Amino acid sequence: NIQKTPRITKNTHNIFVPVTVGGGIKSLDDVQKVLRAGADKIAINTAAIENKNLILYALIRNNQL
Repeated sequence: NIQKTPRITKNTHNIFVPVTVGGGIKSLDDVQKVLRAGADKIAINTAAIENKNLILYALIRNNQL
């Protein structure tokens, strides 16, 4: 569960640099929440090892593949 999305939204509202968010991203829903909150990129670590298809599904779901 991503608890930091309000903070991401607040911090990215007035800046114009690419923002990468990582930590606690474990599902496709988490990916969507973080991207909608304003992240330009995400960093997936442990969850990608535990679920080998997570990155592939995230790319497909966000039309990046």
